[in-house]
Amino acid sequence: MQKDKQLTPKLVTAIISAGIMAFAGVVAETAMNITFTTLMREFGIGTAAVQWLTTGYLLMLAIIVPASGWLKNNFSHKRLFIAAEAFFITGTVLCCAAPSFALLLTGRIVQGLGTGIALPLMFNLVFEEVPAQKTGFMMGVACMITAMAPVVGPFAGGLIITLWGWRLIFVFMLPLLLLSLIAGLLTVPANPQLKHTRFEWSNYLLMAVGFALFITATAHTQAGWLSTAVTVPLLISAVLLALFYRRSLTSPTPVINVKIFRSGRFNSGAAAMVFIYFTVLGLGFLISNYAQLVFGADAFTAGCLLLPGCILGILVTPSAGRVLDRCGAALPVLGGSFLMLGSVSAMAWLTPDISNTLFAVLYTFFAFGQAASIPTVTLCAIRCLSADDSASGNAVINTLQPLSGALGTSICASIVAAAQNTSAGAAGTQTGTAHALVLLAVFTAVILFCNLYLLNGKSHTVNTPNLSVQK
Repeated sequence: MQKDKQLTPKLVTAIISAGIMAFAGVVAETAMNITFTTLMREFGIGTAAVQWLTTGYLLMLAIIVPASGWLKNNFSHKRLFIAAEAFFITGTVLCCAAPSFALLLTGRIVQGLGTGIALPLMFNLVFEEVPAQKTGFMMGVACMITAMAPVVGPFAGGLIITLWGWRLIFVFMLPLLLLSLIAGLLTVPANPQLKHTRFEWSNYLLMAVGFALFITATAHTQAGWLSTAVTVPLLISAVLLALFYRRSLTSPTPVINVKIFRSGRFNSGAAAMVFIYFTVLGLGFLISNYAQLVFGADAFTAGCLLLPGCILGILVTPSAGRVLDRCGAALPVLGGSFLMLGSVSAMAWLTPDISNTLFAVLYTFFAFGQAASIPTVTLCAIRCLSADDSASGNAVINTLQPLSGALGTSICASIVAAAQNTSAGAAGTQTGTAHALVLLAVFTAVILFCNLYLLNGKSHTVNTPNLSVQK
């Protein structure tokens, strides 16, 4: 029962232990992005191939995370934690020793498998084990763990590759992972109350292949959004996911209970999260790309433009959860939405005459709004569902993160590329970035409207078991 739950140091350690794998996965992703040029030269591959280090990782996340509800019903928290650690450590060792690009890519995919198990596990521990009056704060802590990774990644990647080479990125992860393993073995609860539901392989394959084709299509957008390499996978993906949704409606043991989409407020929260992650990844690409191609900065310096905002985000995220616990969701959700809308709109208005310094300042305001919004919107959306459906809601939101992030980067990159094809040099980059920022400003306005509907004009409180959420 809720009154029996306590937020103990042991539980906090368990949540952090599971989150370390998500942290390490994003660190590897952002650090490896800096090494692409080096890897292309070392392994004799092109841009399209090296990008699969990111695409393959995101693809595995999109395939595994939706099954997290079934995994939770059939395996204890501790067994899932051990499996996630085993996969992630194995993938890290493969990356360390990879003599070929194929093995390096295999290691990243295996890491994605581990993260795909660990990420929903971390949030399920928050939803199931933390007292209601503390869930906002712990959601902030959980989100803070993953928010730290984009700060560490560019610095770690730039520093390590300069001094020792890209393989040391993975070598330095191993002590942290082993520490996480030991701590988790001592603290992650067993969760003996399992449901042992049947796994519908045929329906899961429809979903997995549909997501795989979606990610594959976004990886080929440089050929043009109307090219066969993009349109055909997207069309097949849409058909497969539609079949998955229809079959799930009548299934007694669906992989994801798609009936949660009958909740308009959950849909609104999920949509807000899609546009938030779309904007976060798109903005990160645009700012670093603009700094390099317009101002001639190197990749490390360009990444540093995001550093103040990322650090502020780390500090704000737990505080946003605490505000939700004490004052309700309206302040962090709507305050964060207005900050994101204002900062991105200012970027769009000022480009192409904006400077690196002003980009960094405006991104800091955006990061503040993002940090206030992500944990609170996620928690409010999940609270629109019954306790039995919370795992499905968690799986949906965690699945949308890599999908919307991949789409945000691809669409922004294609807008900039289209402008570069008509105007050579810095002028094309400036024009394309301005157009992409206008799109992101529109999306931040959509985030605000989605959050207004999610809140339904009333503050959310968490002092009672029903969490004061209107159905």
